[in-house]
Amino acid sequence: MQVCRVSLLLLSLGAVGARRALTQGERNADLSVEGGGPTCRVEENDASLKFGIRGSYPVKSCLLNCKFHNFLTSVLSDKAIADPEDAEQNCKCFTSPFWEGKGNEKKFWFEHPKMGAACSRNQCKKVFFDWANMFNKFNKTKHDTLYPAGVSFIPISERVENQEGYTFTCSESPPEAEGLTLPSPVDKIHQLRVQIDQATDPAEKARLQQALAELLEDKQVVVEVFSFAPEWGPERDCVSADSECKFVQDIFAKDKCNSEGQVRSFRVKACKSPSGKTIEKLDEVFSEKGCGAPLLGDNLLPVMVDLSQKYDQKAELSKTSCK
Repeated sequence: MQVCRVSLLLLSLGAVGARRALTQGERNADLSVEGGGPTCRVEENDASLKFGIRGSYPVKSCLLNCKFHNFLTSVLSDKAIADPEDAEQNCKCFTSPFWEGKGNEKKFWFEHPKMGAACSRNQCKKVFFDWANMFNKFNKTKHDTLYPAGVSFIPISERVENQEGYTFTCSESPPEAEGLTLPSPVDKIHQLRVQIDQATDPAEKARLQQALAELLEDKQVVVEVFSFAPEWGPERDCVSADSECKFVQDIFAKDKCNSEGQVRSFRVKACKSPSGKTIEKLDEVFSEKGCGAPLLGDNLLPVMVDLSQKYDQKAELSKTSCK
């Protein structure tokens, strides 16, 4: 009888070991939407700071699998986050479209310095949560009030990994699962820059700009974000047939500046990333993922001159300011 018990124990341990050795595709096979079954939906509720985590995914059981604990320990760690890649001093993190049952496909998520830690799915999840909490701390609180200066943490009740901030619903006869959205740091930086561009209150704009500055200074993740340098770039000739010239003239016209004369040349502040990369094309410079919206006199300087003034530096200049 004793021998039988030992054999059963060994078989059980062997089964556990085999499960740990599954590939990403095998881990996701039981969650393919092709097999049908219930769909679990997760959404951030009003108790959270709403970082942007949301979506729906297939589960085996509404009762057992559509819960926060399962989402945190199984769905994120084993399925939504794919195997990372070691990149010398950094670790590249990826997400997996497990709801499609295609575990071998993965999408770049973000990159972070290893700093002595292992390059693993759990470490990617930890860095993601840490950075998300920092973003929420710098950007806003539940009631849009700031934390006191020097406070380096946010309450547990407002942290991204707090279960009270999520609502789970499950459908036994669902439509096709939409998948999970786990915003990357770069995505959130771009979102913040849009907020800054759209802010009309000077105090709010200044607060958001300060939040952006602190986020860009942080070294938890590698964020290749472009911003305008303080110095102006070289003067560029504006040829009427040139697409960039038309781009500048359209901006000038929309801003309702003085209509006298035409833009004969212009200057733009350099659009650079912390690593030194530079964007040159104007439509990319002034895009959401470039350096942001064009602001006459701030990052874009059109020069209004007559043809004679283009070649005669002593000629009287036309009006150049926007009122």
